[in-house]
Amino acid sequence: MRPSHVILSLLAVVAVSGTGCRKLDTPTAPAEPAKTVMIDAIPLDMGELFAVTTAPQWPSNAQLWFVKPDKSIAMVGVNMRTLRVSGTSVVIPRR
Repeated sequence: MRPSHVILSLLAVVAVSGTGCRKLDTPTAPAEPAKTVMIDAIPLDMGELFAVTTAPQWPSNAQLWFVKPDKSIAMVGVNMRTLRVSGTSVVIPRR
């Protein structure tokens, strides 16, 4: 490789690295931690939580899906506006 190619390559690297470096913005104050809200307890016998879904018809509600030890599936709803767990649950047995 000729010396002129080496010098041109070094100048290109310096030019690219020099323009790519800039001072970072000053850090802002740390955000306040999210407020933790306790809602009604969901019984342990509902099983292991495996999914959380929502439906466009009910944007303020979430459905919590559980698998029970006997492999049946249970669903309970949570209203996110009132932070209330529905008193009704759906159980789908497995055969």
